[in-house]
Amino acid sequence: TWENSGGFAGGCLLYNFDFTGCHTGIQIEKVLVGCSFTKGRVETRGGANTAGVKVTKNFRTDAQFSAVDFAGCPQNVVYNDCANGNIQFVDCTFKDWSGNGVFSSAGNLYLSGCVFEKAGNEIMADGSRGLGVAGCTFAGTPEISVRKMAAENVLISPEPLQNSIGRPEVNYDYMVRKPAAASFDIFNAADYGLDPFGEDDCSAAINKALTAAGDNGGGIVYVPAGKYRLDKTLYVPEGVELRGPLETYHSNTVISPEQDVTFYISGGAGQKEGDGAVVLEKNCGVLGLSFYYPEQNVSGYLEGEEYIPYPYTITAKGPGCWVRYTVCANSYYMLDFGSAPDTSDYVITGVRGQPLKVGIFGGNNSGTGRVEYCNFSLYEWCYGPLPYKPSFGPGTYDYEGMKTNAKWKAYVMDLLANCDYYLFGYNKNLLVYGNLAYATRCGLRFVEQDGKFTEQGKFFYHCTDIAGSTVKIERAGDLKFVVGFADCELDAGCGATVTTYSTGMNTVFEQCMTVKGGTLNLGGLLVYRTYPVFLTATGGTVNISGGMLVQPSDLLVDAAGGTVNVEGLVVRNPRGTVADTALFTVRQSDGGRVNVNGC
Repeated sequence: TWENSGGFAGGCLLYNFDFTGCHTGIQIEKVLVGCSFTKGRVETRGGANTAGVKVTKNFRTDAQFSAVDFAGCPQNVVYNDCANGNIQFVDCTFKDWSGNGVFSSAGNLYLSGCVFEKAGNEIMADGSRGLGVAGCTFAGTPEISVRKMAAENVLISPEPLQNSIGRPEVNYDYMVRKPAAASFDIFNAADYGLDPFGEDDCSAAINKALTAAGDNGGGIVYVPAGKYRLDKTLYVPEGVELRGPLETYHSNTVISPEQDVTFYISGGAGQKEGDGAVVLEKNCGVLGLSFYYPEQNVSGYLEGEEYIPYPYTITAKGPGCWVRYTVCANSYYMLDFGSAPDTSDYVITGVRGQPLKVGIFGGNNSGTGRVEYCNFSLYEWCYGPLPYKPSFGPGTYDYEGMKTNAKWKAYVMDLLANCDYYLFGYNKNLLVYGNLAYATRCGLRFVEQDGKFTEQGKFFYHCTDIAGSTVKIERAGDLKFVVGFADCELDAGCGATVTTYSTGMNTVFEQCMTVKGGTLNLGGLLVYRTYPVFLTATGGTVNISGGMLVQPSDLLVDAAGGTVNVEGLVVRNPRGTVADTALFTVRQSDGGRVNVNGC
């Protein structure tokens, strides 16, 4: 329940958890940016004041529980006393209780597709602002008591859900073995004539050390902390890791330059193709380095100006390559792990920086590609200690700041028009976990590559803030998202089946969900902004199952040729929950069809 210097409190995202022996399983309070709990189990011991979930008076935002099983016999499985929050339970199971299954005395509480295994005292709403129950299953005739609430703020729909997305049967597997050099023999680049003061080109000295490690059958080429001029490409042989002193997630805004390795890159200016700063052969990688382009045009985002092209900072030319805990402060193209004929089984972890055109390109992967804990934003370039960087003048560098700061707005709008942070071609299997994209055209973009595409993909907690589109799918197969799926575009002929769990919507621009083809399954929807049109379906099929519209759109669904199935949605306005069709508007045209059930 902490707050940072900006007055924001931390959110909480948990997946696949198991709490046992609890007095209170989960207690939430004073969290200003929302929280989500997906696919978990909470076992609570009996006794007075015990609860599976307790929400205190200080809670004023949104909390979502999806596919959580509540076991044991607490007094109340859910005890909600929030001031003005929205608490949602989707596809949850309530096993036993001594008081009430759900007790709510304040705020707004909604349940969709939940199962109550015990009969009696299932739900008590005593003074809540709103109560919604849609498509839930009960052991007997449910006892739902409503006190001190206006009738228009209560919606109880007994119809069962027909097209429920169900529980997320998808897991994220952590790496059993982290990628490493074939040998732990260390080759210190300082022993090969490396200049630690950055006055001379360092490429010859480091390449000598890399060659020696390769001739050894593998090893670690260690570059001591310092600032180095890099005019030519560094070639990393098979079995070798090129590393600096920092072996964990870091930022150049926190770490002093004396602790880091920073390459000042001058080679390749004006070239979009060719070898960049580092080329990886196969089964080799990079750990704990920083890359910076001091000659990049810091005004490239302004009208009449352009950024200077450079080749990809790091390129993989074979399978089994990795980049871990590395900063690419202002790369034009950052990481190419997909253009070579075979770049299977790549691992990209903890990379930070500001891509100006492409962040990561992952493709030609017949194994499993992993992209984890990457953070792409202006932070390392614009806020750090680097000597040449954009300057936007006074004002906040966020969405609100765009209204008053013309330079900041121009910087963001250039990225929205020209930059893709996470771009994927052919991947047989893809794991994407805990990444950030701040100000980009597409947070995640999927394209066809030589007639192939990403066949299987699992995405956990991907955060996109300010984007033309959080997810754009031009061609893909079976993609599953757990939290972090928001505004999207599915192109005609994309062939994708996209299934999402705990789907959140809070984009700042007017673009929302556009489906022209494929199948989109939205489970556990939570929308807390108003959009002119929430979903436009000109083709394909969309299934929306379970969820809450805090501020419903003027037009929820425009089915102009596509088929949309909507069930188990609860709608509220500032007064609470309302069963008002004016707030749940759909349109059908050009053969499109909207089917509504249990809302």
